[in-house]
Amino acid sequence: SDDYESEIFTEVKIESSGDNLGKIVISISLEKRDESLSNALNILLTVFAVGTILLSVLMILILNKLIKPVTDMANVAKNLSEGNLDQNIDFDSQDEIGLLAESFREFIDYIKHIAKSADDISQGDLTTNITAKSDSDVLSISFMKMINNIREILQRISENVNTLNNASGELSQVSNKIASDAPKAAPAETPSV
Repeated sequence: SDDYESEIFTEVKIESSGDNLGKIVISISLEKRDESLSNALNILLTVFAVGTILLSVLMILILNKLIKPVTDMANVAKNLSEGNLDQNIDFDSQDEIGLLAESFREFIDYIKHIAKSADDISQGDLTTNITAKSDSDVLSISFMKMINNIREILQRISENVNTLNNASGELSQVSNKIASDAPKAAPAETPSV
C-alpha cells in the first residue's frame, strides 16, 4: 500500500481498428518526480539569476555610455554659462548624443569667435569681421551693427577734427594777418583842447 501512495500511475490503452488490445501502465515514484521537478526548478532559477545579472551589467554599461557624455556636456554648458570658454567636447558618435555633441562644439566655436571679435574691438581693432550664421543670429547681427556704428562715430569725429584743424589754420592766418597789419597802422592823433 505504501508503494501505491508513493507512485503515480497512468495507463494508456492500446487499440487497433477499434479492438482493445490491452493497456500499458506507467508509474513513476513521487520522490523521483519531486526530485526531477526540484532539479528543473533549480536550473530555471539559476538561469534566471545569471540572466538577470548579465542583463543588469549590460544595462549599466549602456547607461554609462549614454549618461557620461550627457553629464560631460552638462558640465561644459555650466562652465560656458560662467564665461569659461576654454571648453572641449571629445565625444563622437553617429547617434543623437553624437549630434548633440557636434552642436555643442559648433556653439563653443561660435562663442569663441564672438569673444575674439569683442576682444579685438576692445583693443581698437574695428577691422574684425563677423558674419551672421542666420537671420535669427541676434548676437552676430548686433555685433555687426555695433562695429558699423563705432566706425560711423569715428568717421564723424575724424571729419570734425579735420574741420577744427581747418578752422584753426584759418584763425591762425587771420591772427597772423592782424598782427602783421597792426604796426603799419598809424596811431590816431588825439585832438588838443
